[in-house]
Amino acid sequence: MKTVFLHGLWRSGSTYVWSRFRVLPQTYCYYEPLHHGLEKLTPVRIGRDVPQTFEKNAHPGLSEPYFAEFLPLLKGRGVRHYRRVLAYDRFALAPGETHEGLQRYMQSLIDHAQAEDHVPVLGFNRTGLRVGWLKNLFTSYDIHIDRDPQQVWRSYNRHMQEGNNTFFTTWLIVLERNAAHPLLAPLASQLPLRRGVFEKMIKPKDYYGQALTGLTQQQTYFMTFYIWALTTLHALSFCDFVLDMNRAGESGYIAAAMESIRTGTGLAADLTGMRTSAEDAAHEITAEAEKSALSLIKPLISESSFFRPALIRAGLPQLASRKAQLLSGLV
Repeated sequence: MKTVFLHGLWRSGSTYVWSRFRVLPQTYCYYEPLHHGLEKLTPVRIGRDVPQTFEKNAHPGLSEPYFAEFLPLLKGRGVRHYRRVLAYDRFALAPGETHEGLQRYMQSLIDHAQAEDHVPVLGFNRTGLRVGWLKNLFTSYDIHIDRDPQQVWRSYNRHMQEGNNTFFTTWLIVLERNAAHPLLAPLASQLPLRRGVFEKMIKPKDYYGQALTGLTQQQTYFMTFYIWALTTLHALSFCDFVLDMNRAGESGYIAAAMESIRTGTGLAADLTGMRTSAEDAAHEITAEAEKSALSLIKPLISESSFFRPALIRAGLPQLASRKAQLLSGLV
């Protein structure tokens, strides 16, 4: 059986999908293999991070801690072969690029799961622009989990209102570290990133926590939408299947998705608990931000090995209508 890679933005439903693979007896499922906390992971930290149903994150209840599968891979403190820079640096990797550190780390996870005679399943939130790179190196079945960007953004906002600005600040850190990349430079140039020597003396979480207080809702949605559009276009170019959470309410959709995944992976993941919420209607703030972001992205499509326009056009029907219509003008 192929290794299964799950890709999705934070708050897209990726944890739910990963949990449906985790309960299968044939699988060995790694949660967020590029999470920045893995460099300092210990048995104590693993043990205290047990998700509960109906918790603030609305994650599914699980019988084991999120990071339990990493326990045999700890080297005292931290996961073997993992480095924190993997969480932030070189966030966009084109097929054929060289990244020995990331390749070695990915291979070590796959090797461990296979040595246990299980199918490796890796649930990512930081590979939206690395799918083609992974596909080029590993024999995998890649699933992209998609959710309307307005819903993702509203979830980020809700968490920020409750005192958790992790999602916005992490994206700002990623953009700072990748500001020179051609795909991310147009977005990075419009945000208040740390650039000067004195600014970089301030811890990034503190700096961006403060910077967020000065950003408008249009700016934070512009950032969220731009990232969503890039990663969804990249997914349509390289993933084997796009699982759209916004289509869960369509008659027969969940059954058809489960069959596609079973055919591609040999694994019968039960997705009958998928739920959707109505797609949000665009309003003045979001519509203007979407239009601005798409105008910046369009020139990038034909010039980049990250995107395959013919495959994008063929794959758009996998998306709910609003999202497909938004992206169709790019290809």
